Formats: sequence, structure tokens, C-alpha cells
Amino acid sequence: MALQEIDRGYFEAQPHRFERVPNPRKRAGWLIASAPFLLVGIGIAVATPWIWEHFAEQIAAGVEGWRIGRGPGAAFFGVMLVGALGLILGGIFAYTGLFDSDSWRDRATGGILTTGRVERYPKADRFDELAQQIYNRTLAVPLPKGGAARGKMILQTAEDRENGLVHVWLEAVDGRTAQAVWEGEAAQRIARERG
Repeated sequence: MALQEIDRGYFEAQPHRFERVPNPRKRAGWLIASAPFLLVGIGIAVATPWIWEHFAEQIAAGVEGWRIGRGPGAAFFGVMLVGALGLILGGIFAYTGLFDSDSWRDRATGGILTTGRVERYPKADRFDELAQQIYNRTLAVPLPKGGAARGKMILQTAEDRENGLVHVWLEAVDGRTAQAVWEGEAAQRIARERG
């Protein structure tokens, strides 16, 4: 069984409690990030005939045409490559902003959940110890280090900053899970620093 992580294992498993909603701040951020790339890409695309004319005049004047890394031909190719990359990156950012800028919302509190801390573990041998710390609200930051890119166990948090809550999720690859919602001093202790 693969690790589901907090989205699928906790939020999607409780549709009566959590829902995906458009996040205007996320959308604005992605669209602002796409603007410079799209401006460069569209500007180069619109100016392509004049750019080509400029470099064609240089080639006609006898400037060395196609030498790797030099000459008007290579420069034209470089400018077109920058324009294409601008359009591609700007398009990806704009698409993400328009169609994939949703966040999880807790129906009970109305708060938007943001990604918190994540730690992966190569083995699930500490599951019971960490689960007990989650239930007792004694888990402390920094989280116990796992040091695995992929592993057999994952510990994640999601923060409802508007209401001062932190959802803590622990999952082992064998299907065992532990979760709790922390508030007050415990939530402040494990929450990420704002900034």
C-alpha cells in the first residue's frame, strides 16, 4: 500500500468536513508570477518580423551567420528560445492560477488550510511512539528527523491559521494512521513560523 499523504488520506476521506475551494490569494500569486514571462514571450512573438529583419541585415552585410554561440543566426535562435520559454513558463503559471489554485477549507471553522511541516521516515518502526505523541500533544519542533525522500511513514501538518488550529497526520505504509487537531499552545508550538 502506498502512502496517501494528508490530502488523500485525511482531507479527501472526510468530504463532510473538508472541501476544495478557490483561493484568491493563490490565484493572484500565480497570475502575477506569469505576467513577466508572458510579456516577454508575447513581446518577442509580436516583434519576430523586426527581429528577423535586424539579424537578416547583419547576415547580408557579411557578418558570420551560423557559428555555434556566435553570429546573428545564433543570436536570432537565442532570442526565439527566450520567447518560447517565456510563453511556456507563463502559460504554465497562468494555467495553474486559473484552474489549479484551490485550497482545502475546513467546513467547521471556514478556515483555509495551508501546508505545514512534512517529515518522511525510511521505516515505520517509530509509528506507535509518534502516534502517542500526536494524541498526547507532546510532539515538538523540530520534528523527529526521518531523513528519507521516500519512505514507509510520513508525518505532516496542515495549519488553519485563521482559527489557530493545526491538523497533525501520521501514516505508515501498512495503512496505520494517527491524526489529531491541535489548538492553543500545542498548535503554536508545532506551527511554522510566519514570514
